[in-house]
Amino acid sequence: MATVRLVNARHPAPNGEQTPLIPVNICSAHQQRFLALTIYGVLLALKAYTVNLFYWCLLDALFFFGLYTLRIPWLQKSLWFWLLCFFVSCLINASLINPLWVYDVELRKHAYDVFSSSSLLIQQQYLRLRGEKVRAVSSEENIQIEDVRYNSSHIKGKHTVRLLPFASAKLNPDDERLCLQRNDKKKFIELPILFNRTYPHAITYSRVDFEAGAKTLHQFSSKDIERHRIVDVIQDGVYVYIPINQPGAYRIEEASDEDEMGIKIYNRQEVIVYCPSAELVPKSDLSLCFDDVIEVDLVLE
Repeated sequence: MATVRLVNARHPAPNGEQTPLIPVNICSAHQQRFLALTIYGVLLALKAYTVNLFYWCLLDALFFFGLYTLRIPWLQKSLWFWLLCFFVSCLINASLINPLWVYDVELRKHAYDVFSSSSLLIQQQYLRLRGEKVRAVSSEENIQIEDVRYNSSHIKGKHTVRLLPFASAKLNPDDERLCLQRNDKKKFIELPILFNRTYPHAITYSRVDFEAGAKTLHQFSSKDIERHRIVDVIQDGVYVYIPINQPGAYRIEEASDEDEMGIKIYNRQEVIVYCPSAELVPKSDLSLCFDDVIEVDLVLE
């Protein structure tokens, strides 16, 4: 009877994978994966021993290139995959060594500039494809954006002017810490508003109640401003002080000047709460002698 013997037989590689560099009959697939994990643990120990960004990145490069060369089953990936892993590991290494490295190299600023430029370019192309029209300030007629952007009439003295709000209003510009007295609810505090290059004619501000969560609007007319005399005139502007006697979150919703022109409102919110207080309340009678012990409670509000 004939006997068949296999010599140097190799296990077939999984579908879609190449034959590993180390045959599986010499070192099985799971042993190779376990060995790779062990080597990675040793590299982490070396990183903990020597804190150096270049040294860490070099170890990661050797490890990922070794995985790509060995072609271990279940770990066979393309070269681009291991390059991506190396790039991500370098970012992690830099973040671990110096968490503020992004601010040091100003990557955040560059990314924001690129995003802003790209957004502006996309918006311009979108308006051009739509044939969007704008309104001319001088003649009150609709014109094409392209006619304004690429027009030789600028040489003849015709210009396109972009109007922006001239005046502005800012709530609590000096970031003062304001609070209400809990025992005297009739006493008002003055919430300052700075108006630049204008005199306010009407102010609309909102208040959000902490308990109910309801939002209420309050009108502050020019008569209120004159009657209460709460205007402090400074150079190029005025301070307006609004009387406040209730806690809540305050915000300016709208403001106008004497010409009924809109005023630019800074997106600010001021939270007004009761002033914190502390009081010692005795638990027993205060008729005590020298060296007597008294028990008190500390009440914080």
